[in-house]
Amino acid sequence: MISIAQIAREEVAVAQILATGRDTSHIEKDWRTWLKAVFPRDFSAPHAWFHEDLWDWVWESLVAKRDGQPLPHGNTLFDIIFRGGGKSTHSRRAPIAEAALNRTGYCLYVSGTQKQANAHLAGIEAILGEPEILDYYPDLARVHRSSVTHESKGWRQD
Repeated sequence: MISIAQIAREEVAVAQILATGRDTSHIEKDWRTWLKAVFPRDFSAPHAWFHEDLWDWVWESLVAKRDGQPLPHGNTLFDIIFRGGGKSTHSRRAPIAEAALNRTGYCLYVSGTQKQANAHLAGIEAILGEPEILDYYPDLARVHRSSVTHESKGWRQD
């Protein structure tokens, strides 16, 4: 018997292939495979334990959301990561993972100042233009614009 979750997974996979022309299911089996495939220059070294905790939490939540399942129990993560511990590197890629796996979502990026938040958003926007994103998820790199005003529908500080 096929479950609704299985049907939803298949619909997402088919929609993604139709939208991108590429089947990405082989790299979306786990976060380690996905990070190495999509960001090979950024994640060539082993991950620290706190990076693994972060990505276990992110991936489990995203897969549950994608498959129409309840979010994992507790579904919160609180980490204090030292200066130079890769906070920006990982936090700039987590919203890209959500967009890639779920094809939808929003990102609230909180920083000490608006200038810092804008810099992080600009960093995410730059990452979306990297060759692997264009290869695996070309639709993510496309700027969505209003059909009326032709203004960008994303990358706003409000």
